[in-house]
Amino acid sequence: MNNNVAEIKTEPKAVTVARAHAEALYRGDSAKMKGLLAEDVHYTVLNTVPNFPGLDSTGIENFMRDVLSAPPDAFVPGSVKIIQSIGDDQRALLVVTFESNMTPDGTKSKFVAARHYLINEKGKVKTEQVIIFPLSS
Repeated sequence: MNNNVAEIKTEPKAVTVARAHAEALYRGDSAKMKGLLAEDVHYTVLNTVPNFPGLDSTGIENFMRDVLSAPPDAFVPGSVKIIQSIGDDQRALLVVTFESNMTPDGTKSKFVAARHYLINEKGKVKTEQVIIFPLSS
């Protein structure tokens, strides 16, 4: 056995779907984002940050309405980084940092978000739960 051969690791199915969904969201790719959602997707967003509304709804159309209603400066381009991911074929958890200008005084601040996903048998996001925490204010 050759010990100099690098091991090829594949990402669990749910992590792959969750990453694709999060990346589409942060890029503003609504077609890709919508294509990864189950018809009856249930999503929640919890936070204590002014100007970042909490959300709790079901369905693709509601999801897209809520996401597309965010101001264009919700995520500063180039600031989004997925710093950790873990999961299996059904569940994934992503830890993401980003900068936003959606603060009470309009200044740029840094945030961390934990994004928890449940992926259905068709490889679509069935449940998404997001918690946003400010790293600076």
